Amino acid sequence: AKPHSSFANKIRLAIIPKLFITVFIFKVALDIHLESIKFNFDTTSGQENSEYLTVNFEGRLGNLMFEYAGLYGLANTNKKLPYMEIAPVTMKLKKIFNLSVPLMDDDSVNDVQEYHTDQLIWGKYSKQWNSLPKKRNLKIFYWLQSFKFFWHVKSQILQEFQFSSTINEKAVAILRTATMRKSGQPNVTLIGVHVRRGDIMIQSNLRRGYVPAPKRYFQNAMHHFNSSYPNCVFIVCTDDISWTKLHFPVNNNIIFSARSAEIDLAILSKCDHTIISTGTFGWWAAFLA
Repeated sequence: AKPHSSFANKIRLAIIPKLFITVFIFKVALDIHLESIKFNFDTTSGQENSEYLTVNFEGRLGNLMFEYAGLYGLANTNKKLPYMEIAPVTMKLKKIFNLSVPLMDDDSVNDVQEYHTDQLIWGKYSKQWNSLPKKRNLKIFYWLQSFKFFWHVKSQILQEFQFSSTINEKAVAILRTATMRKSGQPNVTLIGVHVRRGDIMIQSNLRRGYVPAPKRYFQNAMHHFNSSYPNCVFIVCTDDISWTKLHFPVNNNIIFSARSAEIDLAILSKCDHTIISTGTFGWWAAFLA
């Protein structure tokens, strides 16, 4: 039994230093990450007087992206630390993009005050946002659907919305297939087309002023690109594949996609040009392209 015991002791002695080194490296990496947050947002991270900021995340992918970008921009402007509350929508957003803003549970930040802005027009930017209440941790209830909330940190937002490797690989594979349709032809131009109908066609939304892009709009836009570039391939992403296939010509230059929102967005973002329709999703497709 002695040799076995001696061997086990050696194993323990070998493991303990490795565990210590691993913990030490993790601690150093965590400190560096916290320092990077301090630098990026010019805050007093790690001190007792740190001020935190989050938003009420709701809606679909395009809405969530505006809320995240708005949070990032407002935190930068107001010298607060941004964070996202742990919830299904924020966890999904983290899986789609390589985001730097951390997820935190409700108990991690004390005395968070709800910040409602009923006096402002929803989705519209106001200079009021440049001077949020100080010495408070805030949760904003507002859609933040204006690029003005984050245009001063535009380059950072483009970095934030880098797709995960899994989504990126799927989008690249689809675009590679699209390019092969013009195999042997030089200078293939990929045109992303976003056709949104879905919830826009609900009567209550039509009464509120939502306007679906008509067939003629897409025909004119596609004609423009066909006239401008010799070898176009159109990748059409839509939430209404039946309507789209019925009203778009069937030829070798058009590929239809009705995949998940995140994969469709990744596809559109990698195209050379974009034809967008109503909604935040199309806006982000053009912004990321």
